[in-house]
Amino acid sequence: MAKRKLSSEQRAELRAELKKAIGSGQKTADVLRDVAKKYGITTITARWYLKSIGGAPRKARGGAKRGRKPGRPSGDGDLLKLVEEQARSAKEARKLVPRWQRLVTREASLRQLAARVQRKLDTTSRKAVALRKRIDVLVGS
Repeated sequence: MAKRKLSSEQRAELRAELKKAIGSGQKTADVLRDVAKKYGITTITARWYLKSIGGAPRKARGGAKRGRKPGRPSGDGDLLKLVEEQARSAKEARKLVPRWQRLVTREASLRQLAARVQRKLDTTSRKAVALRKRIDVLVGS
């Protein structure tokens, strides 16, 4: 689908409308959406027109994004995010290690106990078989 080309008159009108709407304190996203619908362009194109008049969109008022420290270079944002995620994972793993060690120790002691019980079972079973044979000999079956 071909892109719609605005006439120079429409472009001037669009820029004036953007300047007026942004100056009146309306939300940038709402203004861009309305203008895009009115002129049959995408919101991305409307954003380019906004930038061309020097009305760069205002930053969100929510403050800094989570995980990002002020004063850090934004170019390393992905790397910083990855490092912070790995640090968080390592910290969480560190908390789990003592619990894991207790479980491994308990598993080892239970395996020893199971081996001891198995040996006693085998011994008792052999003695029972031997006694059964002796009884059979004595009874004469």
